[in-house]
Amino acid sequence: MRKCTDHLGNEYPSFSAMARAYGLTMSMLRARLNAYGWDLEKALTTPVMKGSKQIACRDHKGKEYPSLKEMGEAYGVPCNTVYSRMKKGWDLERILTPAVPRPKVWKDHTGKQYPTQKAMAEAYGIPNDVLSFRLTHGWDLESALTTPVGAKRENSRNKCQDHKGNIFPSKRAMAKAYGISSVTLSDRTNRGWDLERALTTPPGWKRAPEMRYKDHKGNEYPTWKAMAEAYGIPDPTFRKRLRNGYSVEEALTRPVKVYKKEKQHGR
Repeated sequence: MRKCTDHLGNEYPSFSAMARAYGLTMSMLRARLNAYGWDLEKALTTPVMKGSKQIACRDHKGKEYPSLKEMGEAYGVPCNTVYSRMKKGWDLERILTPAVPRPKVWKDHTGKQYPTQKAMAEAYGIPNDVLSFRLTHGWDLESALTTPVGAKRENSRNKCQDHKGNIFPSKRAMAKAYGISSVTLSDRTNRGWDLERALTTPPGWKRAPEMRYKDHKGNEYPTWKAMAEAYGIPDPTFRKRLRNGYSVEEALTRPVKVYKKEKQHGR
């Protein structure tokens, strides 16, 4: 907080403290100084008026108006806009500068133009608020316009392809098509299985003794535990990382945090 001084030279630890000393709120004092254009003495000493009595104010050019509303109207700025800008902390000149309307033409993904976003949404049969929500949440324009209301949008980043070239909307859908769970599929690919074998091996299949686990470098191990021990990682930590979606390389190479308990010495 910065110290400030009133018109009499009295020092206060903060702006709000000075306002309280004169029976004002900080927002009211700021409005009198910034929006009404009052000098500090008048802003501090003018009593708070009750009811709907208008307050005279002065613009940034020094011209006085009987009320904030009339000052705004003189500059073509609605009274509610003036208040809104005041709350944002704008300086008086910026508060009184009318917004310049900029014509905007909306184009859909095909290049067709519309006078408003609402007109574009109506042309595709979706509510305008739904279109606004989709666009602000990262949907591309084509998906936002063409996806029916209530339908889930397919994310191209989640699409995947099997060994035959078939495309699925997600890894889970691909695993389900082959009669296995997505967890089983992830476990098998993490073990170094090729995609075809991971998808076509029936669930519940027991690993043959001669089959071994591979790390990210291609080294083979008889068990997960042996692989983890080779990298100095506890087996439970290694398995937990795999369950949490880590790749084999991340699960093996990420350092293990060691927490030391501080010893308390009695007096």
